[in-house]
This record gives sequence, structure tokens and C-alpha cells, in this order.
Amino acid sequence: MSLRLGVATQGPTYERMQAPLAAAGITVVPLDSAGVTLSLSEPELPAFDVGFVYPPRFGTAAVLDAVRAVPWVNDRATVARSRNKAATLAALADVVAVPPTVLAAAPRDREAVAAAADELGYPLVLKPTVATQGIGVTRVADRDALEGVLDYLDAIHRFPPTGEKSVLLQAFLPEATDIRVMVIDGTAVGAVERYGPGWKHNVHRGAAVRSVPVDGELAAVAETVARTLAIDYVGVDLLRSDGVVYCSETNARPTIDDPALYEGDLFARLIRLIHRVAG
Repeated sequence: MSLRLGVATQGPTYERMQAPLAAAGITVVPLDSAGVTLSLSEPELPAFDVGFVYPPRFGTAAVLDAVRAVPWVNDRATVARSRNKAATLAALADVVAVPPTVLAAAPRDREAVAAAADELGYPLVLKPTVATQGIGVTRVADRDALEGVLDYLDAIHRFPPTGEKSVLLQAFLPEATDIRVMVIDGTAVGAVERYGPGWKHNVHRGAAVRSVPVDGELAAVAETVARTLAIDYVGVDLLRSDGVVYCSETNARPTIDDPALYEGDLFARLIRLIHRVAG
């Protein structure tokens, strides 16, 4: 059965998936959702049978949905669920270990936030509830630093056009190993360790990756996360510290790293998932 797969990213994932999917009769079609000028009465959009990961620009993506009305591997609700770090951690807290975390909703009560930070202990990590690529994630050493960061956030949040202003306070796990596990259709297909100078190890910010075995515990935690959040194609970010594997967050739009880094047959499972979603 031949299919056309609409892919809304033209980055490494798009490049790496083309050949293996083509060999299985799936044509990868680029979908532009950034910087487009699109007629709403007569939109010129490519034909595709299945969408691959709902675009992050929900307004443009909604037009794609309205015109094409196709199923998605990770639809809008799935992507939105994964992007909300607070909701993700709350949903997972009863099924896997997560770092101790407190939501500080806007407008923030400074004394309550300071008390929560004292209870977590310093240093701690402060991060936006909705963001990607490590942007805005800050390590805070003490109360003075916390006050300074919150002052800065209040200043830049004062006149935004839109945006979520809540933040998370999260316990800092020193010497933690940072691991991304790829889970496709419920099965962990491989894992990479992210490493580099500093304490933030995000690939988009210069971190390197190396393959690591998906041992029983890593696979079990990652698969539990994917099942709990009902995400078919997901990167599960795990922190291994003092013998405990914590889930720090998830990414429903994960980049496919060099397939050689993965032990499992990533593309075979991805092809089966695409056919399942297509029906």
C-alpha cells in the first residue's frame, strides 16, 4: 500500500526518513507551516494521506487540518499534551519517578514561591512550563538569584502579546546522566546519552550524543511514560541519578538522530505505525 506522508519539519528527521520510508512505499511530502502566505479560499497544499507530527504553529496547522482532514502520527492534542511540562509531570507522578517539582502559576505569590524553593532546596532548576530546546531553563543557586530571575521574568512578561507565564521550580539532580529514549508505538527502539560541557545537555544547544543500551529499567520507564500520556511517537527524557531513573519531560516532536545510534529497528516500527494510523 503506497502512502504520502506529510511532514512538517525539513530538518534532520525529514532527511533521514526519506530513503527508508520510500523503500516501504511511503513518499515523504514536505509541509511548510512557517513563513507561508496561504490563500484560505483556495489554499495550494500538497496532497498527503497521513500527517507526521502536528506542526507547532497551531494556527497554520489548523488550516492544513481543515483542508486535508487526514489522521496524524501525534495529532494536535498529543503534541499539546507533551509540550505542557507541568501537566506531563503531574500525569506521570504516580507511575514513574519524576524530579520534585512545583508549579508557580502566574501571577506569582513571591513568598509562596520562595517557600517552595526553600523546601526543594538550592540549587534548583527554574524552567518555563511550555518551551523547547532548553530555552529559558536556568539553574538557580540561592534565594537572591531566584528573586533576580523572577524579576526579569516579570519584566519580559509585562506586555507580551500572548504566552504562558507560569514557571516550574524543580529539584536539581547533580551528576545526573541525561538520556533520551525513543518510543514508537509503545516500544522503546533505542536510546542516546546527551553530554557536553555545562549542566544542560540539549542537542540544539551544542550537546553531543552517544548510543546507550536500552536496559530493562530505561525501557520500562520510557514505555510507561508513552503509554500513560498516550503518545505513539515520543522522545522520553530521563535523568539517572543515585540509582533512580526520573522522567524530566517528553517531546512529541523528537528529532530522529543518526539511526546508527539506535539498537532497535527504528524505521521498521515507524513504518508500521504510519500504516496503522492511516488505517
